[in-house]
Formats: sequence, structure tokens, C-alpha cells
Amino acid sequence: MIYKYGLDPAGSTVLDLPRGSRVLDVQNQGDSAQMWVLLSNEPMTERRRFYVVVTGAAPASPLDAYIGTVQILEGAFVAHIFEEMSPL
Repeated sequence: MIYKYGLDPAGSTVLDLPRGSRVLDVQNQGDSAQMWVLLSNEPMTERRRFYVVVTGAAPASPLDAYIGTVQILEGAFVAHIFEEMSPL
């Protein structure tokens, strides 16, 4: 099953996802950053944190895995999405 999750543009988004779930893509939809995730059938979940970092801004914490970049408001707002890889 594929689910869509909105990302908090002001910092981080924490999601409890089934273990083994895979991020497929990030894109803008309307005026917000969205992330599509292929959920695994694993009954156990894991807590995962995703960060939105605007171009030119200093990240709030060390960055780990790059997910993608989204452009919102016709490119006026460019954000880069990262996943924290250390366990929460």
C-alpha cells in the first residue's frame, strides 16, 4: 500500500512506519511538501524522522540520508528533505 504524508515545512516530521517501508518520492502538491511511502506488511513499526531544510538555512541537526528536493510557489520556496538515520 502507498500512503502520502505531509511534511512540516518548519522543521521535522516524525512518522511511525512499518519496518521495511520505503520512501518513493517527495514532491510539492498545492503549496506543501508531500512524501509518498510504500508501506511494508511488517506488523512492527519504527519511528522515523524527516527534516525539511530550506535552501540557504542552517540545518537544526546533522543531516543523514537525502530524500529529495521540492519547489513550492513556483520555485520561490525550495526545500530539501532528509531522513535522520540514527534510531529514535
